[in-house]
Amino acid sequence: MTPALRWLVRRIGASTALIWALLALALISVAAGIAGVIRGLDVGLLWAAAALGALVGWALAATSWPGGIGGFLAAGAGFGWVMVRVGQLGGALVRALASGLRLYWQAWRWVFDLPAPEWTPDGTEFLWAVDELGRGAGALLGRVYHWLQGLATGQPAYDLAAAAVVWSLAVWTVSAWAGWWIRRRAQPLAAVSPAGVLLMATLSYVGGPSAVTVLLLGATLLLLAVVGYTAHVREWQSAAIDFPDLNFDMSVVIIGLSLLLVTMAAVTPSLSLRQLRRWWEELDRRPSERFERAAESLGVEQQPRSAPATVFDVIRGGGLPRRHLIGAGPELSERVVMTVQTGDLRPWEREQVGEMDSRPPPRYYWRSLTYDAYTGRGWYAPGQLEMVYYDAGAPAITTTLPFTVGQTFRTVRQTVTVVDERATEGLLHVAGALVAADHDYRVAWRGPGDMFAATIEAEMYRADSLLPVVTEAQLRAASGEYPVGVRARYLHLPDTVPERVLALARDLTATAPTPYDRAAAIEAYLRTIPYSLDVEVPPHDRDVADFFLFDLRTGYCGYYATAMVVLARAAGVPARLVEGYASGDYDALDARYVVTEADAHAWAEVYFPGYGWVEFEPTAGFAPVERAVEGEAPLWPEPTEMLSPALSPLRRWWGALSRTWWAGVLGGAALLAALATAVVLGGWAADAWRLRRLDLGEAAATLYRRLRRSAQRLPIDLYPGDTPYEFAAALSEVVSATPSADAVRAVIDFHVRASYSPRPPDEAERLQAIRAGRQLGWRLWLLKATTRIARKQSG
Repeated sequence: MTPALRWLVRRIGASTALIWALLALALISVAAGIAGVIRGLDVGLLWAAAALGALVGWALAATSWPGGIGGFLAAGAGFGWVMVRVGQLGGALVRALASGLRLYWQAWRWVFDLPAPEWTPDGTEFLWAVDELGRGAGALLGRVYHWLQGLATGQPAYDLAAAAVVWSLAVWTVSAWAGWWIRRRAQPLAAVSPAGVLLMATLSYVGGPSAVTVLLLGATLLLLAVVGYTAHVREWQSAAIDFPDLNFDMSVVIIGLSLLLVTMAAVTPSLSLRQLRRWWEELDRRPSERFERAAESLGVEQQPRSAPATVFDVIRGGGLPRRHLIGAGPELSERVVMTVQTGDLRPWEREQVGEMDSRPPPRYYWRSLTYDAYTGRGWYAPGQLEMVYYDAGAPAITTTLPFTVGQTFRTVRQTVTVVDERATEGLLHVAGALVAADHDYRVAWRGPGDMFAATIEAEMYRADSLLPVVTEAQLRAASGEYPVGVRARYLHLPDTVPERVLALARDLTATAPTPYDRAAAIEAYLRTIPYSLDVEVPPHDRDVADFFLFDLRTGYCGYYATAMVVLARAAGVPARLVEGYASGDYDALDARYVVTEADAHAWAEVYFPGYGWVEFEPTAGFAPVERAVEGEAPLWPEPTEMLSPALSPLRRWWGALSRTWWAGVLGGAALLAALATAVVLGGWAADAWRLRRLDLGEAAATLYRRLRRSAQRLPIDLYPGDTPYEFAAALSEVVSATPSADAVRAVIDFHVRASYSPRPPDEAERLQAIRAGRQLGWRLWLLKATTRIARKQSG
């Protein structure tokens, strides 16, 4: 046992330490059981919620506050901690607190006429820090709000951050309840029951493992025995009953009976909550379907029950995109695949070549394949593809099929000359969404408007495509209401994705207010990882995204694109992986792009309602995607302008408010105030617990010293040799017209009786003195502040 642990056991007592250990074991089993079956929850988050919740509940139970106030404070502390932890707001909170404390210290010096510091705190720094905190908290609350809104309308969607907030608060609540109930009421069964119900209901629904329930049951039985025996020992000691040392004998009996009961519970059949749910379903189907959707939105997914394989389980193609690039040498750059002319820029005259840097060509991605199914080892396309043949010039799509009314786009006409047929494999390459080609071609469709790939038998062809032209502001304002098909296909991740990948997605995007901000945050994070072709192939038993993000930490485009799509889907943003070629080198003399095998590339595309699929570039070795800029003329001809997407009045109001600077300030101030209140009240609770644990004389001396210190700088005459009652008389002259006079008398009487009287005060008088001392602390501080301000104004 470490010295710190030995000191703690001696300080709180062996029985209390044992109760803490058993309570921790029970709550950790609950957290581990839930994290093991809930998609996207890491066990560390729930363990922290359980431990801190139990400690807060235990500390509040040590005070004299009623249960309502204790529950309110525990809920506030839990809400503040969950917001900071899930939203990754620790840095913003520290900056806000630091700047706020500097302002407070400056105000304190001004009020009490102390020497001014060399530095002068800037109020703007505090406001910016609070604004940063508020924006992060507002974004996270906005995601929870939208999840609740979907739940209320019967169309909930899974949101990683919202699920983490809900589950963390649930675990915090049952843990705080357990800590409070054991400390205040000494009733372990009532304390652990809510946590047990939460765990068993979750496991019953998903059909998860029951090992943690056995651990919970064993810890609960031991708690019942230990708490009961400890209560009896205290009764015997208070009644001065002589009893033998039964610790060893009781330990043997308690452990033996607990093991017996746990073994019987594990092997005895019991009534399943799943059966109860099925009975309810037989009564009414509609509530069951809504319940299923709500459960899925929280990451609760039922495990399959030996269902037979269907044709939709068969997948094909893919693997890790552009895998052949691993370890590739510079000879790839000499192997030309194709050339592309778009007509955006005219051929340069030879004497103009020196001016080409002043007019850079547009960058394109030549799309060939789009993947939607991720298996953990790579990307695949579903087996059910509809092959459709199109005559030359026949449109594969219309302008309204992939893009809803209200979209801004432009038509790109590219002339492609194939140089290496083996490299292109007959695939048709275009920028954006294919509209039509001038030769017969065929398209493999997943569904209406969802193209997997197109092929064409021509060495040179012209093809028209549609490319979104949108600004960052437009993407931020895009609706988050996705079509059912997009939501079902492009938000799906396999259950084998490791929890730490999902936790990383949550941490990166918890405070991102819009889907675009979430995608941009993931893109920015991935671009900090070094680019390299000299990497190893992922082990066959490892998830590609997990291997790249946490082990390899370097890679090529296939790794980056895979990681971005997985993280985006985990964050609730529809995304897909796209394979093709980057722009290539621009030949200004012939106004064409020369695409080589070295330009083989994979990237991510994110779906935005009203705009379709928009490219993102997470690979660090490539320049980021340049968005259109509001008010600036593009290099290409003006695109066709259409109406902006219509937003509901509520969404327009919320979007305008969320982008208001003062909204962030007020939101941050509210969160900061809640956290500060929780910290102050928690400090008061800890201080009250300490004063109750101190020796009677030491507690009285501590309260008296605090009162003497609080009376300094008041307009009264204090001398070191004053008796306690002389000090009380002098102080009462200042506070005689306030309720503080009775509080002064209570503290002084407690100190005198504890120090000099043959009949010391009892516990009720100790509690009364502690409350009186706490009231005097802030009342005397307020009196000093108002007195000092009055003097400054008068003089």
